[in-house]
Amino acid sequence: MSKIKAKSFGIELITHSRNVLLTANKIIYTILKNPESTTLEVIKLGALLHDIGKCTEVFQKMLNGKLKKSKNKFRHNEIGWAFLYRYLNVNSETLKQVLDIVYWHHGISNKLNENNHFQILESVSENDIETMKTILVELLGDDYLLKIPRDAENYNGEKTPLYYSRNDGLEKYMINRTCIISADRLASKLEEKGLLDNVDEIIDEYLIKENTFVLDNCPSEYTTRFSKQLEIVDSCEKTTIIKAPAGFGKTLTGLIWGAKTNKKLIWVCPRNAVALSVYNSVLNELKAFNLNVNVELFLSGEVIKTNNKTEGFTSDIIITNIDNFLAPTIDSRISDRLFLINKADVIFD
Repeated sequence: MSKIKAKSFGIELITHSRNVLLTANKIIYTILKNPESTTLEVIKLGALLHDIGKCTEVFQKMLNGKLKKSKNKFRHNEIGWAFLYRYLNVNSETLKQVLDIVYWHHGISNKLNENNHFQILESVSENDIETMKTILVELLGDDYLLKIPRDAENYNGEKTPLYYSRNDGLEKYMINRTCIISADRLASKLEEKGLLDNVDEIIDEYLIKENTFVLDNCPSEYTTRFSKQLEIVDSCEKTTIIKAPAGFGKTLTGLIWGAKTNKKLIWVCPRNAVALSVYNSVLNELKAFNLNVNVELFLSGEVIKTNNKTEGFTSDIIITNIDNFLAPTIDSRISDRLFLINKADVIFD
């Protein structure tokens, strides 16, 4: 069997899968301090198997420049999902989580919940199926390959899932997706540049402010309420609701709280007009304290205003609305932001 590629620049699927696992293991310990063993197993399987649907002759021809576009209506993540449903030998709960990772790690080109795994696998050849089996065994060992396919009694086939179809712990599914999608995007970038040894540094860049700041040198005009604002911030726990009247100084209180860590701060507003007002207020407060902090107003999928030239959604303080904050959970083009929105400090205004 010829070498199976993962990317057009030549990296092999086996190598890429192991690189994603390496990166995913670092990310999961950033998201969760003490991940459960079952979570680590799901992350391992999801990382190693997320691209197994690329083991088709058609996809390999595209990577090798012999074919411009696939005629198959199903994408590699859909093919991988169908193959693993049929052949991956794990318990039912682990299988559900791994299938979720594989199916959602890229955009979906077909109507959700419309096709079943039989229809998807009928779109590829028996040779393609055998290649996927070989890769699965090479990555995980023979015990993970079902000898008798998992559809002997399911003649209607397993249908492709809906997005928010899990009622049994959606949070863990989102953590899994966050981990694997972020690891896949990050590993791919580093592989192409030959910088995989820098993965820890790059993960830090996603989360850590370029310019950390401290608001403790109070300007004279702030003395009346500043001590109370410091007291409020000092009493804040992991999740805190602050209720105060207009004009109290909630923006400055939020900035004091955001300065407590070196993580980036995402400020989420209900409407664009509120976001613009917060952006201007934040700049005024930082100016009063003579602080140099990168701030951007990110609306409608782009940077609307910024005090520093920046790639979108990368500033020390990102002021946005709820739609842009949640967009990475449903838009595969920007799903690498899932890691940031899950780990940054967040203020809901």
